[in-house]
Amino acid sequence: MARSRDLRCLALALLVGGAASSPALAQPNRNQSGRPTGVPANTGKQPDPAQPATTPPQTSQSGAGGTVAFAPTPFRLDSVGLTMRLPEGCNAQSTTVADRATTQITPRDSTWLINIQLPRTSNPEATIAEAADKTITLIQGSYGKVDPLQKEIRSTEARVLEHNDKLILPGGAAARFYISVPNNDNSRVVKGYTIFKPTTQQYVVFELICAEDVFKTARGLYETVIGTAQFADNEAVMLERGIFIKAGAKFLAALTEADYQQVMSDQRSWQRLYKPASSGAPSDATELGYRGIRFWKGRRGEIDPDKPRNQWSKAEQEEGLLCSVEGRFVVYGQSGNPTGVADSVGIYFLKPDRSEEMWSIRTIFTDDSGKQVSAATDTGARSGDSLTIIKKETGQPVTTLAPANLGEGYMSKFESFLLPRLLVKHKVQTTIGTYAWSDQERVLSFRKDEVTRDTARGNLFTIKTSFREEAVSQTYTYNDKGDLVRGEIEGLGVWEPTDPETLMSLWKRKGLPVDKVKAGK
Repeated sequence: MARSRDLRCLALALLVGGAASSPALAQPNRNQSGRPTGVPANTGKQPDPAQPATTPPQTSQSGAGGTVAFAPTPFRLDSVGLTMRLPEGCNAQSTTVADRATTQITPRDSTWLINIQLPRTSNPEATIAEAADKTITLIQGSYGKVDPLQKEIRSTEARVLEHNDKLILPGGAAARFYISVPNNDNSRVVKGYTIFKPTTQQYVVFELICAEDVFKTARGLYETVIGTAQFADNEAVMLERGIFIKAGAKFLAALTEADYQQVMSDQRSWQRLYKPASSGAPSDATELGYRGIRFWKGRRGEIDPDKPRNQWSKAEQEEGLLCSVEGRFVVYGQSGNPTGVADSVGIYFLKPDRSEEMWSIRTIFTDDSGKQVSAATDTGARSGDSLTIIKKETGQPVTTLAPANLGEGYMSKFESFLLPRLLVKHKVQTTIGTYAWSDQERVLSFRKDEVTRDTARGNLFTIKTSFREEAVSQTYTYNDKGDLVRGEIEGLGVWEPTDPETLMSLWKRKGLPVDKVKAGK
């Protein structure tokens, strides 16, 4: 449905561990069209978080293959600082085989595919031209005859169609070549390679594969798409990120089950999200939503509250650590008045040794009459470095995502909610980096947490959180027990602790629905 994606994203903004990765959503302010800011009319798609709030996202670009219509949200590989646009309707699927991460991009008609590979080199002096030459030699050897000493290719069925080592693209210097190779049915396949080296030890290779008879069209689209690829500003940015990631990985690796349990609270804590009024009075503020967070030790099967315990499988009976986050967002109409609410409940499971996790997020939108309009469910499961997310939305096909290259610094969904308490407990006063799955952007995103301690204000801890370098800042203050004192998301609003009775009373006075506000657990 056109509206379900927007509402799903609004609700998911409540379910991010201490911070929302797309805080422009749910703004009650109006733009010139009268729509709520951050909710495009009749699109069902998110605003582009890489663009300023006042700038419409790039929707198309002309190239050798004609005009390419882009998906509304940029594709990202934060591990190499890559941001690029994909054609509308494409599917991006990631896999890891023998520690080699590959992302495969395919269109609806499957007439071509693009692989993104991330080979590394221990030689900082190696060049993209050398990498291109070696790749050509390997392909020619795979389709040719070599001498007995395996040093010389005597003949090959692979034909180089074009080769350029001196390209300058928006993503930087690059080498590109196209090569035609035989297929099993006597037809021919064309492979295209564009090679970047964004840092001294990291290559990023874009591989096009298509039948020879569609090469002309596929080539134009491929080059247009690669022309949108950009990397983090410079080597220093990625080097700094690497330092933060190592600090984050070291911190997470040192945690024990006892560390988790010491800061977990079985009593649900409630937080209110609002946009302050100029008067400063709570009665004049614009209510955006609320959430309640609870931690406990339990069993894997609890991520599905509707399934009876006597039907749990052996795996569902495994003990672990759990977190639940239930929240409600108010949806505002063109007039500025509430038109409904988006309710979400997320439950997150983590094995104590961090080797496995599961989660489920259910989102339901109801209009102001209480009628359900749409629903969505996200289910995630990870074992080791293998992560799969299944997404179901009303009126949409089921989507399966498998992000690759979790690697060093990956933080589980459960840990993302408990992280502030863990940082405060260990009196951390530094910056750590992690890679965390973003439900809103559907990518593995780089997250940075800068922790400082203010002894002059009673041992308060301030944690400034950002997702990627260009994201808006989000600043949270906690007491020495890790309880939230105040949180502020730039351009959106303020989080503050509350209790169910105060929250219910405030919402009732403002005519907002309070049927989901429950005390205790």
